[in-house]
Amino acid sequence: MRLPAIVWDQHTCATLRPDADLSPLSEFRRNRADFVSLNVGVDFSELGDVLRTIAGFRAWLEARAGEFRLVATVDDVLAAREQGKLAVAFDLEGIAWIGSDLDLIDLLAQEGVRTMALTYNATNAFASGCAGEDTGLTTLGRDAVAAMNAAGVVVDCSHTARRATLQIMEISASPVIFSHSNPATVWPHFRNIDDDQIRACAATGGVIGINGVNWFLGSREASAEAIVREIEYVGELVGFDHVGIGLDYLFDRADADVVIAAWPELVDQRIGEFSFAGPDALPEIERHLLAHGYDTETARKVMGGNFLRVASSVWAG
Repeated sequence: MRLPAIVWDQHTCATLRPDADLSPLSEFRRNRADFVSLNVGVDFSELGDVLRTIAGFRAWLEARAGEFRLVATVDDVLAAREQGKLAVAFDLEGIAWIGSDLDLIDLLAQEGVRTMALTYNATNAFASGCAGEDTGLTTLGRDAVAAMNAAGVVVDCSHTARRATLQIMEISASPVIFSHSNPATVWPHFRNIDDDQIRACAATGGVIGINGVNWFLGSREASAEAIVREIEYVGELVGFDHVGIGLDYLFDRADADVVIAAWPELVDQRIGEFSFAGPDALPEIERHLLAHGYDTETARKVMGGNFLRVASSVWAG
């Protein structure tokens, strides 16, 4: 299946409130993005709060149907692009709040959640988080991966500990992604991932989404050039079929302070003040790829074709 050129950002974050202002999504439209995955919950959320946030975000998007479209299939994404709309789906960073009720995974998928991670930094009943002791994947975690596969949800290993990610990728029946994780060989940080994790992800047919957070890029400025350096490393390691973009753009900088308060070790004193790349980096990334000598086909894969390929495989269920 030959997929068309498309610009796809696999992870961005609004304030997790039903009445959150989602107008920064318009910045993606202005910068020629076709699809954005929008976070609707993290590991320390409550079930009721996640459901209310999803309802609020859905209502906001539906009220602006001339500009945005909540999507469930790749056909929906392509139709939105033809209509000049930004396609949006939801993602979750950790699912501790579902307890042992794995039937909720299918329900959440029906509500627009197309990507789920088991953990968010901390260890929970499903798996080890990247900021905790790496005890791996639990039996419940294995069952959750199977439930995600069955529901047509992409399994995301960002924020999860090394051993657990390798176990997830070994058992998943569908391609697995790192939605917004950078290579630790380029810049060592506990949120980044090593070469074995990158190779294992590629072996599933998955994609590593490079994020635009300066602490994880190892750059004082979260520039397109720094992002392309990470893209090049992954592409040269496992091939350019397995690297994409997940900027981890925050609509409200204050939301980062909540996370930093919980995990102060995220702060990289070598770099200095926190910063992150926004949607305006997307066309810059493409320009830098072409300026570095990569052909149009490679640039198209990185800018969105690879994540579109994963969605076309997994979302069908």
